Amino acid sequence: MESPDVEGVSAEFRDRMREHIRLISRFGPVAWSLTGGLDSRGTLATAADSLPAGTVAFTYFNPRDGVRLPEAAQDVFDANQIAYQMGVPHRVLRWRQAPRDHVFARIHSATHPVSYSSHGAGFAMWADLPHDIVEMQSIGGEIGTVFGRRRSPTPLTPEKMSALWMGDGFEGRDPYTALFAEYLEYAQLTDERLHGYDHHDVVYWELRLGKWGFTKYLLGDYSHRTMLPFNDRRLIETMHRMPEKDRLSKTLYQSILATEPRACLPEPR
Repeated sequence: MESPDVEGVSAEFRDRMREHIRLISRFGPVAWSLTGGLDSRGTLATAADSLPAGTVAFTYFNPRDGVRLPEAAQDVFDANQIAYQMGVPHRVLRWRQAPRDHVFARIHSATHPVSYSSHGAGFAMWADLPHDIVEMQSIGGEIGTVFGRRRSPTPLTPEKMSALWMGDGFEGRDPYTALFAEYLEYAQLTDERLHGYDHHDVVYWELRLGKWGFTKYLLGDYSHRTMLPFNDRRLIETMHRMPEKDRLSKTLYQSILATEPRACLPEPR
């Protein structure tokens, strides 16, 4: 049930998230997977007064992205700025492939025996972080928001699913239409079965977590314990009490950051 009390919902979210993080921080030294994004910054801000001693933050970076994707480098700078303001040591991990004969490469190949999956981030964490840490990974926060791209009132069809999942240019193209026809039949993803949830949002949540988000958990889990603070149904339900327009604009995170200015980035010059 949506609530117009944005501040009340934000306070309830902060209290539950703070207690949730306090509990899962008891498994070992905390290492925060931090970017300049609102999910990791907002989560860190909620726990600012209860972070255990020895907490560190880290961000992995592919040097090639510094030329190809300037925003990737900016993400590192933003994370470093936030960590400095929060008084948390920050490490930058160099994204790189493991040597072919390395034990990590053998473990990864055994995990993905059919198709190759990039492991540069996983190996960076394996090689550069202690193995007794508890990694706080903010993946999952997207489920509390909404699909931000173009929506249409048409029902969910294989053609529309192709566009939502792959991009507008893939709508109606084989073999994607046939593949998504099978998927929709298998998942029974129909408007009648979504219990009032908008199919654009559900596809977005599935896309973010099912297509690539789960790998963030797996890559860390090779070498240390990974915890997902958003893996709490009550937290997600609390986020869904925000009006849709506020979930789209991530008003919840903005409200949290307003209470913890150390997690805010400086205004662009």
